[in-house]
Amino acid sequence: MNQIKLRSKYMFLKPGTFIFALVILSATMMLGLLPAAAQTESWLYAEDISAMPPTTIRYWYYESPERTALGEQQIQQFKELFPNITVEGRQAPQEVDNAQLLAFIRTGTNSHIHQSYYKEDVWYIDHDILMPLEGLPGFDELRARLPDNMNYVWTDGHVYSLSWYYGGVALCYNSDLVIEAGLDPANPPATYSEFLTWAQALTQDKNGDGTTDQWFIAPPLGEEWWWWSLAFSPFYIAATGSGAVLDADGNPMFNNPQGRKPYELMQTLFSEGYATTSTQAESPFMNGIVAAEYPCWMGSHRSLQMNAPEDFEYITGPIPRPDDAEFEGNPNFLFVRNLALVQERDKTGEEADRIMRASWEFMKFLLSEEQMAADFAVSAEPPATKDLLTNPVYEPTIAGLGDHFRWQVDYVLREGVMGDMSSASIVELESFLQRAYLNVAYGRLSAADAVAQAEQEAIKLLSQ
Repeated sequence: MNQIKLRSKYMFLKPGTFIFALVILSATMMLGLLPAAAQTESWLYAEDISAMPPTTIRYWYYESPERTALGEQQIQQFKELFPNITVEGRQAPQEVDNAQLLAFIRTGTNSHIHQSYYKEDVWYIDHDILMPLEGLPGFDELRARLPDNMNYVWTDGHVYSLSWYYGGVALCYNSDLVIEAGLDPANPPATYSEFLTWAQALTQDKNGDGTTDQWFIAPPLGEEWWWWSLAFSPFYIAATGSGAVLDADGNPMFNNPQGRKPYELMQTLFSEGYATTSTQAESPFMNGIVAAEYPCWMGSHRSLQMNAPEDFEYITGPIPRPDDAEFEGNPNFLFVRNLALVQERDKTGEEADRIMRASWEFMKFLLSEEQMAADFAVSAEPPATKDLLTNPVYEPTIAGLGDHFRWQVDYVLREGVMGDMSSASIVELESFLQRAYLNVAYGRLSAADAVAQAEQEAIKLLSQ
């Protein structure tokens, strides 16, 4: 399991302290010093909660209609297993940011089981929002099923979240256009030189009027920070072999030869006319206007099955690495959606313990093999489990999504790298890096100047 290097300023109750408290409580009860209502078991670490008093927890469904319908079914199934636990479900509010989540917590209306992108955990931990999970009943067995490269142990020794499902991008290429250009569809490019060879061959003037009407690629040009994380950082990771943008001392480390290479690659794509900043078509890849789809999300395979022309065929390939890379393979960005427990603040004492214990039981239920398979079937987002490609319970969904999906799942599972979590300011830092990419794409700055500017912005932010 990854060990994240960020100092936490919070201390939490240790198991030994908890056991000592139980001894004192037991002795007090024997002396008859507590009222009958207080003479009750602490439920937080209880193995069996079938006799726990009726307890209500809250859960937000994912925003999609399919996951909302599944969530309603899951609540009913869980109620049959634990009649003493009531799960109040509702659709998750749209686009809840960190500040809004705090508002829900203050009013006691937040979901106790939170669906978190792992980089968000940094902010949550820094604000003492999440509950440590290690030591809770069944933790070790559950954690053993989940891939090591998708989970982390915080620097304070606690585990605050567990991986739920994951994703990663690849490149998809139009098979017919690849063959027409004389390229080998069985060997998609794995290095920069191969990638640029394909870029030149697949950028064409088919009408013969002296203007390009078929481009190699149309990379996304979103301005939000997450576009760097989800779309540009795969090239950064493939160039550096790491998701780190800060060194061990917390200083920017991306303005170096390897860190500049993906920006230089994009500069070449745009300056040579291989990449376009705009197309008039709604689906340029399916319509043959661009030969390569990037990013090709895991969900893209289901979309292509449903929406592409009947005779449309494509191939899938890795994120290219520099020719002089000092590592093997093609490392890729790993997106992971986690489940975490938001600490109960509205209630205290034994009631708060019951709420958190019940929430943990429901979180374990959502991460069970059966429920992960159900979520996979409706979302096409692969569950974070080590046996995804070998367990027959997941095979029907994988088979339905096709061989390209299977290849991409295996690729990301093997070569996926989590992004940098070493600073609570990582979102701001990634916005600087995304702006550097946009400056290159639109020809406003060279790759070297754009990355240098991002470095100066990062240094200024971190110094504050």
